[in-house]
Amino acid sequence: MFSRSRTMVALSCVLLLGYLAQNSLLNVYVVYAEYRYHWSIHAVGNSLAALGAMTILYGFFLVRRASAVLGDRKATICGLAGGAIGYIGFAAAPNGWWFLASIPLLNLTSIAWPATQSLMSRTAGPSEQGQLQGAINSLRGIAGMLGPGLFTWLFAKAVGDFSGFHLPGLPYYVAAGFMVCSVALAMNTGRSGREPA
Repeated sequence: MFSRSRTMVALSCVLLLGYLAQNSLLNVYVVYAEYRYHWSIHAVGNSLAALGAMTILYGFFLVRRASAVLGDRKATICGLAGGAIGYIGFAAAPNGWWFLASIPLLNLTSIAWPATQSLMSRTAGPSEQGQLQGAINSLRGIAGMLGPGLFTWLFAKAVGDFSGFHLPGLPYYVAAGFMVCSVALAMNTGRSGREPA
């Protein structure tokens, strides 16, 4: 399915890298916030609730408008770029307030995923849409297998006594790197004539 065109290969890599980056949230968010900012479980829970609420708000108010105004390709690029900046904000945040202020940027990825999938669905035929969704879910599964080990290992190396360096934000810098690679791939995908320039 993904190998049928260069555009489909590039967009599948965009999704895979983005889904991998998301695993940094799923796997080190709690231990990172506790280690770096000495947050209580209650504070961590509140911050996760804020992140979830913002994701819902973006879904209701921003996702369709972004694609309608920018077109799917530019919405993908903008969402991924915002996510990269958000992950850098997480990694570099000197305090909890800075960390929280990075959430709105990170949540711009909410516009990237549906826009990317829309671009992919145009490449597949009407009878292949179910197969495409299955393939996209396979990418999530691959990221879900690779991400936990990768990001927890990075965090352990970054704060361990024998690592030779101390960089607690390393998992989020790596996630930002994945997002930057996704931006580069998205920028090099073909333009659709149906989108705004």
